[in-house]
Amino acid sequence: MAEVKITELHDAILKGISKAFPSLVTVTAYDRIRGKMAVPAALLFLAEMERMDDVGTEQLCLECRFDLFLVLDALMDGVGQNVRQLAGDLALYIHGNRFGLEVSPAKVAGLAPTEFLPAMAQHVEWQISWTHEIYLGPSCWDGEGIIPTEVLYSIVPFVGPDHIEAYRPLEGITNADSP
Repeated sequence: MAEVKITELHDAILKGISKAFPSLVTVTAYDRIRGKMAVPAALLFLAEMERMDDVGTEQLCLECRFDLFLVLDALMDGVGQNVRQLAGDLALYIHGNRFGLEVSPAKVAGLAPTEFLPAMAQHVEWQISWTHEIYLGPSCWDGEGIIPTEVLYSIVPFVGPDHIEAYRPLEGITNADSP
């Protein structure tokens, strides 16, 4: 996979949500909250990054867990249903979305009411959590060079450059069989 910077994904998510949900007055990163905040709001937080298996590209594969906190005015008519509907609509938008980048499709993990800002008692808050897999660093596979067209095998101890004559084609597998 292509290298994706964490900030690129973060910014792409914010931009995508802002564009898809123009009724959200505030769409920003959790750490950018300063003072009063206009609502309804969506606050993005990169909560965790967990190392995944090496995929053979010499890149660092991370599963990034994002949390989006929805904040609505508690005095708004129908706020209970509205916040749940908005959370569902946002989860549907997020699920499977790559936000225009070479990352895995988003996998929504859950939606739930929350109180991430206790000082905001006058608000109703819901949280949407999801993950993306991203690859940090350049891939060692640059697409240059010779692409193998034949698979050969040999049996130990007759392996390596000194035993080229011992290698035989792997029968039944051709380049045409690859996906």
